[in-house]
Amino acid sequence: MVDPQSASVHLSAIRHAAAQDDFVVAYVHHHHWEPGWQDVPHWVQTFARSCIYAGADLFVSHGAPVLQPVEIYNGSPIFYGLGNFFFHVHSDETEWSPPEVWQSIIAARRYDISGRLEGIDLLPVVIGAEAPSIGSETARLVPVPATGSLRETQAAFKGVVASTMCVAVTVSPFISST
Repeated sequence: MVDPQSASVHLSAIRHAAAQDDFVVAYVHHHHWEPGWQDVPHWVQTFARSCIYAGADLFVSHGAPVLQPVEIYNGSPIFYGLGNFFFHVHSDETEWSPPEVWQSIIAARRYDISGRLEGIDLLPVVIGAEAPSIGSETARLVPVPATGSLRETQAAFKGVVASTMCVAVTVSPFISST
């Protein structure tokens, strides 16, 4: 939950920055330890939309260690959760073994000359893939492009992209493993 006084201060700062014609990014890190990790908490959605309404051009949050939906609200993208980009745990911890904990995306937005959002490109990445040839176990902590087929890509991202989008969203296919 967002403290109302703190929210008021932040929304005022967003309005001020937007009035300066700045590109405003609102970002929040929260802890989300509810049973439905992939569900966006109502308070996060409400705050995100308030930030966009106040003038933010983009809203990003993370907290749950999984991908969460992307939404376009009043023409501005809201990334509710991009998943993990760096993540390490002790090998005996099993809570973090589901594959979705190790999946993430890199998101790039495209705007037209007038500043209107044209589209979003998503590149699937995984953390904890096979270590690159640099010979270090710690290299397993580095995100790398996901491998697999386009069908696997679509299955992995089912539900991430909200159906209410009015812009083109391109999910890059995983890098072929063959």
